[in-house]
Amino acid sequence: MSVPFFTSRCCSLISLAVVVTLRDYLAGVSGAICADVVIAPVTGAFVFSVSIVTGQLPGPMLAEHFGASGFAVREASPACIAGLLPVFLGAILMGRG
Repeated sequence: MSVPFFTSRCCSLISLAVVVTLRDYLAGVSGAICADVVIAPVTGAFVFSVSIVTGQLPGPMLAEHFGASGFAVREASPACIAGLLPVFLGAILMGRG
């Protein structure tokens, strides 16, 4: 069984259709629940939340840099990379403190 997952750009609902199988969907959901149940009590809610957000920041930057998923190619500038560094350092400091 597959579930159609549509992403849109410029108000077009069927510009890019990606079929996600039920197995893939359940794997993602079970991974999120497992991380929430196992890791969050160890690190604490605040550090866990900050780690999730920090982990998601490089993805869009790399997607635009390489033009993945139909994104316009925008090179990762030194200023963009330098903007990520304080976020990573802050997450590391919060995890230690």
